[in-house]
Amino acid sequence: MKIFPTLSIISAAFASDNSTVSNSRSARASKAEIVAEMEDVLYLCDRRNFDKDDCARKGVEELLQIAGDYDCFVYTYPASSWGQYHAKIGDSGMTCSKSSQREVDDGAFEEWCDFCSKYCDDIRCARECLMRTGKLFCGENPAALIVSSNYIGGWTYGGAYHTSKFSKTCAAFCH
Repeated sequence: MKIFPTLSIISAAFASDNSTVSNSRSARASKAEIVAEMEDVLYLCDRRNFDKDDCARKGVEELLQIAGDYDCFVYTYPASSWGQYHAKIGDSGMTCSKSSQREVDDGAFEEWCDFCSKYCDDIRCARECLMRTGKLFCGENPAALIVSSNYIGGWTYGGAYHTSKFSKTCAAFCH
């Protein structure tokens, strides 16, 4: 298991790919319930002044109770995100996707984050660029990708975080 200095890592099991998800305790949740739980966590984090990493950890813990193993990123807008579930409260966002055992190739991810950040003037373009190159650092398309001009917190297995030389921050984890 890799440890990143700015991104907390937890181990996770493969989650099922059903329209509702379940964990070992047979918890089941719809998309609406998952997003509502993420919104509740963002609200709690704001009220208690959690940092982004602790907020992402809280999101993972709460989703485990209702939906199974998920990895999450928390960020402040402006940001451009891609993932299975999204929640937004005020200027804070959370993106979560099912956990896996696949790790991001750090070196390739950093190179592509730098390239896409240089190539693109805005964060949405940089995120789309990273999506097109995701197989080069994930082996397949990423499960979640965030590009922001601010710090991105996360709680994932094998995720990666990189601040490019071009004032953009990228974060990803794989399927």
